[in-house]
Amino acid sequence: MTKIRATGSVVQVREQSTESVRSVNRLKISRGHATPQTDTLVVEEPLAIWLRQKSGDAINEKLWMSTMRTPGQDVEMVTGLLLAEGVVTSAEDIESINLNEDSDGRNQCAVEISDNVVVDFDDLTRAPSYSSCGICGKSSIRWLETRGVPALQGASDWLHPQVVTKLPEILKSHQALFAQTGASHGCALFDEQGEFLAIAEDVGRHNALDKLVGLRARDRKLEAQGKMVALSGRISIEMMQKIVVARIPVVVSVGAPTHIAVQMAHRFGVTLIGFCQQASFNVYCGEHRLSESM
Repeated sequence: MTKIRATGSVVQVREQSTESVRSVNRLKISRGHATPQTDTLVVEEPLAIWLRQKSGDAINEKLWMSTMRTPGQDVEMVTGLLLAEGVVTSAEDIESINLNEDSDGRNQCAVEISDNVVVDFDDLTRAPSYSSCGICGKSSIRWLETRGVPALQGASDWLHPQVVTKLPEILKSHQALFAQTGASHGCALFDEQGEFLAIAEDVGRHNALDKLVGLRARDRKLEAQGKMVALSGRISIEMMQKIVVARIPVVVSVGAPTHIAVQMAHRFGVTLIGFCQQASFNVYCGEHRLSESM
């Protein structure tokens, strides 16, 4: 069992061992010849997330959701999910996270929420979430407005186009899981100058972003420096919601955004860049952050 507890205002973490890839046998058929080989595949396993909170002498506890994910950075992923779904507003709201390595294999996660946080346990039930579709529900501009999430402000004219075009290649160079399997999505965190800060990978792009957001939220230095995220896949409204809640001003992707993701980016002041290649990219909103010196 791995246990993570808060000490003061800083959460201390002891990472559990994980298995993100497994080897399998395969038969390679080429030009009429069959050759036995081995292959490395990305692991996809369920994780049941339980929320728990003390209330006086009583203890409230409920299964929040079950999600498919690639094992690894589970603490960060759960932190990112709790932030994105509005259960907590900072990593300091989480008292502890217990990862239970039971007979099913790292499939249980128990989260203890600080008693200073208001949690409506009657409204916590979640339908199963799958890595291919992301978290359904509460993914709307209206929901963010109801939560009082403000639009991002900050300086203009600081993002150089030459920095932008380099981000996808830097992201790819750090995707160790993808290099092994060819079957994972990646998200990378950068500072304003385009310096690489962190990477997260998962079979699901939503999970990968939750892992990165959680990693950033749990590290004050990363939270202060991390101003840009590069993504390996398209930008949906679920992905944009996570970016907005995390207060990350710039998102860059090799793929396309959806129309409602662009609307959300406009509403909350995010610079949204898609179809980023070595020599070109599309800016859908937030062009004021781009440097005038091309």
